[in-house]
Amino acid sequence: MPTRQLTDSHRHYSHLLWFYPLCLLGKGDDALDYLDTLLDKFVQPNTMNRESGPVLETPLSGAQLMHDMLVQSWGDTVRVFPAVPGAWQDAQIHNLRTQGAFMVSARRDGGRTEYVRVRSLAGEPLKLAHSLEVP
Repeated sequence: MPTRQLTDSHRHYSHLLWFYPLCLLGKGDDALDYLDTLLDKFVQPNTMNRESGPVLETPLSGAQLMHDMLVQSWGDTVRVFPAVPGAWQDAQIHNLRTQGAFMVSARRDGGRTEYVRVRSLAGEPLKLAHSLEVP
């Protein structure tokens, strides 16, 4: 099959979302850089986007990026704080719903995960990836 080189950018990228998530968000500091660029260049203070850049999916992708930095659920595992940047020493989530019908709450304080609470809404087993220090 012949290949074609991409020489120009398209103004939005919704056609690329079919292969999301890339599962590369273990790099929290890089993710924060991408989020800062998104907010500085494309998203307005009222959460609307600039038409000179990406369109509808722009503010939605920013919200999803923040969510994915805090909680990810794909495959058979729920990951808590999988891509928290170093600058986010404190973070808290409350009742975020994940794949598999789990409600997840967790808190980081001073860069350490203090607790993770998971409630199964479907009564199914869970594989949990976390950074809790277990004695």
